Amino acid sequence: MIGRYINGAIAIAAIALLAWGARALYMAGYRAALVKQQTDAALVAAARVDFEVSVARAINNIEVKHVTIRQNLEKEVSHDVVYRDCVATPGVFELSNQALAAPTAHPAADSLVPDAQPAQ
Repeated sequence: MIGRYINGAIAIAAIALLAWGARALYMAGYRAALVKQQTDAALVAAARVDFEVSVARAINNIEVKHVTIRQNLEKEVSHDVVYRDCVATPGVFELSNQALAAPTAHPAADSLVPDAQPAQ
């Protein structure tokens, strides 16, 4: 009967040991993440300071110059053909009327689509 209690105590001790190990691993990962976060924050702060210093130096090196810009006007004349003034001759009207009055074309005898056949 005591053996049953000893087996239960061993099981409880094993579970407690596993829980303690899991917590220890979690805390180790948590601490590593904190260290990495602090390192990254320090790197960002250093980069920001370097950036601000370089921007301040660049701003101080800006030299303002007052320059008058003068442009000469260049006129370009375009000679494009304009078709709005075109006048059709009577011959053009006659050809247009013949094309419009042409008899309608009929399809060839063998060009008709055959009737649909039921699926087999």
